[in-house]
Amino acid sequence: MAIIKAVSILILTVTTLFGVGLQSTDAAVILYSDRAAWNAVVPSSTTIDFQSPAASELSSPPGFEQSLVSLNLVAGSDGALFLIAPSFYGTPSQILSSQQSSTGLDGLAIALGGNVTAVALDFDTLRCVNSRCLLGETVSFGLSSGDTFTRMSVSTPNMGFVGLTSSTAFDALTLTIHGTPGVLNGVLNVDNFSFGPRTSVVPEPSTFVLLVVGLAGTAGYIRSCRRP
Repeated sequence: MAIIKAVSILILTVTTLFGVGLQSTDAAVILYSDRAAWNAVVPSSTTIDFQSPAASELSSPPGFEQSLVSLNLVAGSDGALFLIAPSFYGTPSQILSSQQSSTGLDGLAIALGGNVTAVALDFDTLRCVNSRCLLGETVSFGLSSGDTFTRMSVSTPNMGFVGLTSSTAFDALTLTIHGTPGVLNGVLNVDNFSFGPRTSVVPEPSTFVLLVVGLAGTAGYIRSCRRP
């Protein structure tokens, strides 16, 4: 009976400790405004350049899929997802574009197909009202790890850059621009989407220390129960 109780304590200890280790929220996100600087700290990455298939409207879902990564309209958007040829906006190459939403939201929901700690992309926006086009606007970024930040865009056909590294792995992110509900709102374009090596989420070193302490305590409890 004592052994059963000890084993139960051990199982509870391991479950609790590993849960704590896997749910650490000590995230540190570092942002980069230059691709060369991001490449220097993420030497091994994969880049999606949206050059194929040919320019067309995409159903969302499944949206655009490549290298296990999928890009779809952000939740709450009733807009459309397009691959846009360079001749349309005058961009250097074919791009992915989220636009024509009447809900006040245009953006992209990106599923990464696994945990990563680094992403980077070129992006721009286009919003014109009464023949007047904004030079840029605020784009909200959200990681599945819970981290959020904003960046000011430049206006199509120019493209800005944002890159990040995070101490906590994430498997999805969203990019959103906010407009006026009931009005066809802005355009969010992205190109050259890069992500760092996929990684497994592992317990922190402190978790292993606590686990060893728990094992030692359980072993001592079993020995004391066996003494006459």
